[in-house]
Order: sequence, then C-alpha cells, then structure tokens
Amino acid sequence: MFTSVDKSKNLMWVMELIKVVNNSKITFKPPMDNPMGMIRFGLPTNYEDLIIDSDLLGVEFIVIDKGFAVLGNVYPGEHQILFTYGIKYDEEEYIYNRNLQFDLNNLRIITEGNLNVKLPDFIYDQNDTYVNEIKYNLIEMNNFKKGEKIKIIFSDLPQATIFDKSKNYIQNFDRGWGMFVLFFIILIIPFVILLLGKNKKKN
Repeated sequence: MFTSVDKSKNLMWVMELIKVVNNSKITFKPPMDNPMGMIRFGLPTNYEDLIIDSDLLGVEFIVIDKGFAVLGNVYPGEHQILFTYGIKYDEEEYIYNRNLQFDLNNLRIITEGNLNVKLPDFIYDQNDTYVNEIKYNLIEMNNFKKGEKIKIIFSDLPQATIFDKSKNYIQNFDRGWGMFVLFFIILIIPFVILLLGKNKKKN
C-alpha cells in the first residue's frame, strides 16, 4: 500500500499492489451462482475514482458492496492486481479499517515522511525506504489470517485552506449553472442601467 495526500482537496490517494497466488495445479473458477465465492477486495466506504489494472488474463472486475471482485478464472501461478483510489477526509485523523478476505503473507505500507501512521493492534518497526531517491516511511508486517481486521490510523492530515476550498468550488462549479448565472447577469445589467437613468432624470 502506498499513500500520498493532496492537501488542496483534503484527498488521500492510495495505491495498492496485491499478489494473488494460486499454488494448486487447478484453475480457480469462481461459482457463478455465489458472488461470495469470488475473489474480493474491500475498499473504504467513501472511496472515489477507482482504477484497476492486472496481469490476470481474460478476467473482468466488478464493483460490489464495499469493494470489487474478480470475475473470471485464476490460473495456477502468481498474479498481480494494481488499483488506486482516493479517500476524502474531513478531520486531521482518518481511520482506515480493512477486513481480510483471504490469508495475507506480507503487508507493506509506504507513506510520505510527513504523514503519521499507526496500527494500534499490532507491534511493528517503522523504517525509511526510498522511491526515486525520495524518502518514505515503511511499515512491514507478515502472516495475517483470513478474517483478521487491520486498523490503520492516519493522523495530522493537512487541511485545505480557504483559498484551496474557493478554488475547488470554482473548478467544480457546474457549467450549466455558470451559463445560467452569466445569462442572468447580462440580462439584468441593462435593466439596472435603465433604472438608474430614469432616477437621474427624476432628480
């Protein structure tokens, strides 16, 4: 898991790389009549802009309640699924809860150096790592079991300034409403000028 923060939008970006290993000699075929039997991945309830990429052949990804699932066969061997998404946060602290749908051999959490991260239910070491010569924090843990819950607390999250919020509001302003307001202003200005002209004549 790799995270970065867009302070101007109170938005935390998360990139996850998951290795799916089929150790058997048999292709895994999800039961078509039981969605719960698919390989599923959980996401936060308020995620946005999900993008998924994978080296799995002939599969599709479908959005389900609280995440997404792999629709298709998983052949023997090791496969990778890369996905990114954004998380909106309002406070300086955000609690990220993850319920594991399968055994997890290794978890690596990489965060920006100014971002405080805690996993209160586990004992771990926090080290430095470098990506493209930029220093990040690294938390690495092993051997999680299916059904285990992982709580990650992000604290001291930067907050958008009034200028940032105003800029975002203008950028997200609906174009249709913008045209309506512009048309209304163009329509009302001549009326105001005419009214002021009449008042001057009376005086």
